[in-house]
Amino acid sequence: MEYAESKALLILDQRNALSSALTKDEIEDADRVFRSIDRDGGGSISESEARDFFAERAKRDVENGG
Repeated sequence: MEYAESKALLILDQRNALSSALTKDEIEDADRVFRSIDRDGGGSISESEARDFFAERAKRDVENGG
């Protein structure tokens, strides 16, 4: 299900329709998460930033038994 939701959001983004499909709170939440992954503030997520994010997420999942 998570994959399908991600794919749908990607399609909306490619059609420049994503912002109309999200609430203000969802947009703010997505922006906050993006900024937390984009550690150098460059406006894009580099491969190393993505790798670090997923490594930290996996570590948390293991610690939480998930």
